[in-house]
Amino acid sequence: MLGAEKLMLAAERHAKDAMSRLDFLLPCTSENRNASCAHQFITDFGRRAFQRSLTSVEVNALVQLFDWGVIEDDFEYGIRVVIEQVLQSPNFLYPMELTPNSNLTAQLTGLSTAGRLTHML
Repeated sequence: MLGAEKLMLAAERHAKDAMSRLDFLLPCTSENRNASCAHQFITDFGRRAFQRSLTSVEVNALVQLFDWGVIEDDFEYGIRVVIEQVLQSPNFLYPMELTPNSNLTAQLTGLSTAGRLTHML
């Protein structure tokens, strides 16, 4: 439990820090922050964090989380909770190599092994 709590606190800290750089992180300006901007952020940020494109189920779940954050507070809070969720996701913490067009794990290559080691360190 202590490890999970540390991951949660780290994700919250990094998401809070990201809020000071929203103009750099978001694909829109502060004048036109809307659902379309959030959707583009979710797909771009998720792709970079998971090192692959997000599935439609993953995108929809993050969009729903964003919508909840907007209802609870505002646009920025919606983005913040999305960042927190992505940073705590097993897809971010434990990336797996997948074979093309399947959900089966593939044998790691030298480059894949190096990538996994960098994540561990």
